[in-house]
Amino acid sequence: VIGLCWPAMTGAMAVSTTVTSTRAAAKAVASGDVAVLEFETTIEGKYVNGVDIIRCNEAGHIVEFRVMIRPLQAVNLVHQQMQAMLERMNPGG
Repeated sequence: VIGLCWPAMTGAMAVSTTVTSTRAAAKAVASGDVAVLEFETTIEGKYVNGVDIIRCNEAGHIVEFRVMIRPLQAVNLVHQQMQAMLERMNPGG
């Protein structure tokens, strides 16, 4: 199943790369309908290490996409960036 999903997974990785501008895939492990892709990047000078956990259905569509990052400084920075992005999307909110 993961073989069917691989084009969608690489597309999702390309989108997240545009957000961080520099993203390097470190490892990829796949089994059945789940793949775990480790990545490293830097956001505003802070080192970020994380994994994308991706599950696909029989049609090859992504049905679950989870991102986990570390260290805590990176989590806090991404939280701040997401909050700012949501505020810009809903200025009257």
